[in-house]
Amino acid sequence: MSKPESALWVSEHGWILKGLQNRCIDGGNLELCPTDFSSLESLLEQSETDESQRTLPLHYCRRHARPAFKVQNQVGLVRTSTGEQIEILPKLARHGAAEQSRHLLVKMLIELEDSPFSEASAADLQACRMPLFELLLRYYLEQVGHIVRRGIARSYVSRRGNLHQLRGKILISQNIRENAANAARFYCEYEEFMADRPINRLIRSGLLITAKLTKDSKNQQLCREHLSWFDEVSKTEDWRADFKRVLWDRDVRHYKKAMAPCRMLHERLNPLTQQGVNRAIAMLFPMERVFEDYVAACLRRRLHGWTVETQKTGHYLVDQHNGGPIFALRPDLVLSQGFHKIVADTKWKLIDEHDRSSKYGISQADIYQLFGYCKKILSGSEPAEVWLIYPMHESFQDPLDEFVYDRAGSILRVLPFDLEEGLLRSYPVPLEGGSDG
Repeated sequence: MSKPESALWVSEHGWILKGLQNRCIDGGNLELCPTDFSSLESLLEQSETDESQRTLPLHYCRRHARPAFKVQNQVGLVRTSTGEQIEILPKLARHGAAEQSRHLLVKMLIELEDSPFSEASAADLQACRMPLFELLLRYYLEQVGHIVRRGIARSYVSRRGNLHQLRGKILISQNIRENAANAARFYCEYEEFMADRPINRLIRSGLLITAKLTKDSKNQQLCREHLSWFDEVSKTEDWRADFKRVLWDRDVRHYKKAMAPCRMLHERLNPLTQQGVNRAIAMLFPMERVFEDYVAACLRRRLHGWTVETQKTGHYLVDQHNGGPIFALRPDLVLSQGFHKIVADTKWKLIDEHDRSSKYGISQADIYQLFGYCKKILSGSEPAEVWLIYPMHESFQDPLDEFVYDRAGSILRVLPFDLEEGLLRSYPVPLEGGSDG
């Protein structure tokens, strides 16, 4: 099994430079040989012209007189046409080991709303001992193994055929046409209890994709073992249509965890459907949303008695304009317990608690936005309280001194979130079940 230390990786907001060989360089940057660099160029062109493809988080430019890509604010991995796997890790990787950053990324991806690692455990998935790409494939294979152990779902499928014995009902006109000179055969329509149903076609197709992609010997072995259980399942002719045809009856409840990574394999990682010589593929996640979902999930677990809502709608900055409200307010988080309510936004940005002259790196627009929450969403709360939550790192360990908006005492708290522990550090309000001092 390959080790993450030898895997190619680049930090979010890092540089990918065209060079002579594939190697990681200082500052979370990466150098690629001409073949793999050209593969990324082709993938970028494809993502810009094909609306069905997610935009590749790369900006083409030049750096130090060399062609280069500037990585944007998405994380995940890119696989070039040669099979080289490049991990895009959170920008914290520039300030520490790639292994730790990879571990944190998987831990956060588990909490993503439509995560391919749904309800998994970072420890169980061996997050620090295998590359992210192989980790996704292993998780899918483990979930398919769970399906096999619980039993492959079967259902009655309507079939037609010219049989040696009567089965179901005879189709009169077809039987006359086919068997006018052969009374020993019957053209029948009948039902057969079999595994060839849409959900199993998708699982089998996902296994075939995985077999094409994986380089890990254990994953290859699991692919062969699992595929043998789906021998009687036909090939999916249209995976999008099969996803729409899936019926979630009680016989397929144990398939649930496998379907998120199965969909990702078909939508974003499928080399079987790609045209031309460039078979580069990408699995990417917007880091702002990863952080938001992770914070929300952790707070729900820790704040007993509190309700944590995400992206709550129903409030507007302007109540009346041409007969209705305008400029919707949609905070990342609303925390409520009885009449006590706190509104918060999460920001995936590294701020500096010591840099007062640069306003700690906080955007003035974010300060205005939180002020709007105070006045419009928390107008009945005195004093109103809003939070800005940033990732904790070596330059942001403690909450900043509170920002007081007005004489009524409306305040903004800027708080560090410990990614490893999954909690807010040292916040000064008595939240039951969540204060870790």
